Amino acid sequence: MQAARTIISFLTKRSGKGKVTKNSNEAEYRAIFDNLIGDLLAVLFWPEWPAAGVLLTMICKYMVHVS
Repeated sequence: MQAARTIISFLTKRSGKGKVTKNSNEAEYRAIFDNLIGDLLAVLFWPEWPAAGVLLTMICKYMVHVS
């Protein structure tokens, strides 16, 4: 759980949320975060990926808390 929180925190901070200036690194991290969420949604109900729902829940809670 702590590892997932660390990854989510890292990606959201690096994606430049809330900043006026954007650079290419922020766009790359935003794309990685977007792909992670897309992949988690794709495997959400697969029995081989039981943690996908947990990770998506953690991401949603983090994004609501940060906003």
